[in-house]
Parts: sequence; structure tokens; C-alpha cells
Amino acid sequence: MIRPYSVALNFIYFCGLIFFFSCSGSVPVVNDVYYHHFDKTDSQSERMAVFVQIENNPENINSITIKNKSSGKVWFIDTPEIVQDKKTKKYYCGSSNLVPERDGSFSGGEFSVIYTDRAGRKIETQFFYIKNNNNKE
Repeated sequence: MIRPYSVALNFIYFCGLIFFFSCSGSVPVVNDVYYHHFDKTDSQSERMAVFVQIENNPENINSITIKNKSSGKVWFIDTPEIVQDKKTKKYYCGSSNLVPERDGSFSGGEFSVIYTDRAGRKIETQFFYIKNNNNKE
């Protein structure tokens, strides 16, 4: 025979677990991706900066992975830079020092960006980089 109070206790326990796990942290939200390509100069090689604009607490970031889908090149940023826009108070996380692929330049095409927070939750988004013949945006 099932006792009514044990069913009620199990239900309360189950609801408590759902509440605990739903409040353990908000799902990361990536609002936009910003990138900039820096041309070669005599003093430095070509570089690319990629930042994601996030809604969540920037201190929760664990890493950012960027992949060029056409070449397969992957950049793993385990300590992303965190920047705040003073006017909008929005946070941006990423790197301004991505080095090109083996041939010394960035391939154009689709890039995926994977934001991972400290809880292991991931958000993936894409951007397209169109490379002109003269290597300028």
C-alpha cells in the first residue's frame, strides 16, 4: 500500500531537484560575433581578432574555440580577453591575436565560434569572412 505522505514527500523532493538545477546558472547567450582582420606590416604578421558579445556574467567564461570550416584550422582560446564597452556596459570575450594558417594568411569562408562556460555549457554561432584578392577587408 502506498502511503499518501510518501508520495507527497517524493513529489516535494522531485520539485526541489528541478528548482535547484534550473537555478544553478543561466544558459550562456551569445548575442553577436565581431571580427577584424589585420594586414601584414613590416613589423608583424597577419592577425585576426574575434570577440563574442555575451549577455551573461563574463567571469563564467571557460574558453572559446574558433574553427575555419573550409580549412579545418582550429584556434582554442583558454584564457579569453574580457572587454566591457563603457557606453553600453556590454561585455565582449575573445582574442585579438589569432595567427594565420600555415601559408601565412587566413582562408575565407565560414567560421564557427563555440563559447563554453565554467559549467561546460556550450553555445555555437557562425560568421563569414570574405577575403579580397589584396588581403584587405
